[in-house]
Amino acid sequence: MNKKEEVKLNRLQMKLDFEKEIVNSLLNESGEWGDGTGKGKFVLRVHSGERLLATVSKGQDFGDRYYLTSPEWKAKMVISDETLVDILDEGVKKVKEEKLQAKQKADEERQKKSKIGYMEVFNRVAAFLKKNGYSITTPKDENEPIQMKVGTVKIWWNNLKDFASAGFGEHGNWDNEGYISIFNVISYWTSKYYKLAYPSLRKLVDKVKVLGEVSETAKVPVAIMDELNKLKI
Repeated sequence: MNKKEEVKLNRLQMKLDFEKEIVNSLLNESGEWGDGTGKGKFVLRVHSGERLLATVSKGQDFGDRYYLTSPEWKAKMVISDETLVDILDEGVKKVKEEKLQAKQKADEERQKKSKIGYMEVFNRVAAFLKKNGYSITTPKDENEPIQMKVGTVKIWWNNLKDFASAGFGEHGNWDNEGYISIFNVISYWTSKYYKLAYPSLRKLVDKVKVLGEVSETAKVPVAIMDELNKLKI
């Protein structure tokens, strides 16, 4: 065995040892979980007492792979075991869902103390649309339907809440039962830009594309307003 082969085998042995520690941590439910976002894209940390043994993080490369690092070996090692990858995927999904639920619960508590309603959200978005050359019917109350015409295409919503926050799947048929929120509409059409049949829809996306950047997780008026502030709409 030459030196190069020996180094490779030692590296593999170290990787397998670290992966074993990760598996033991998962079995004992003792790891510290993250959602793979933010600085470092941390997913899982494994400790022995106060000592950090290994860290799993999300990569930014093609395929969004998981990487393993350790204080003992700084170089990134790709986690390739499919079973372990699947378990990490499920763990990240669970953390994201818990964070989302916590955020939405906090938003709902903020909403209870706020005087901002869906009408205020509508007025702000309608003013932005008007500034870009589009008109939209103004409802008398929160339960009145809203219509908007883009070229020959008519868009409509059942009420103000749907206009501001309806997500995918909340209506069985967009055309017959009201559209998803204006933000999701623009986001969807942006993703399908080159497949849009009507030039008028592509023109709409060109002008108000930023609306599609409002996070779908913002469900109540105060949270939606935060998004609009952030995007300077």
